[in-house]
Amino acid sequence: MERGKRRTWTGIIKDCPPSANQLLRTHYRDRKALAERWYLELYAAFAHDRPTKAIGKRRVAVTVTSTRERDHANLWLGVDKLIFDNLTRLGWLVDDNPTYLDAEVKGETGDRSTSITIEEGV
Repeated sequence: MERGKRRTWTGIIKDCPPSANQLLRTHYRDRKALAERWYLELYAAFAHDRPTKAIGKRRVAVTVTSTRERDHANLWLGVDKLIFDNLTRLGWLVDDNPTYLDAEVKGETGDRSTSITIEEGV
């Protein structure tokens, strides 16, 4: 990578993570199955341009569009458990702690979808 040049990848999933209220009330086996599904959704969303294995800090911007407006906690928990954990599992993040992840999560209303942009060289 050239000095000062940042590589970015963007993927879109035609679904959105459940709210914290829904996720916390889900049986642990169902939560595990949901996390596995999101692992595959993330892998497929970046099928045409896969992020490289992470070796440093990355910025990840997630925009969750759902039919209802969500409060901060309801927005973040699903993104953290289903997206950030799986990005780490895929190797696209070193870890999902602040040392290696600069996270931005936004919520919008509209048709259900999730947009994820990963930027290296932060």
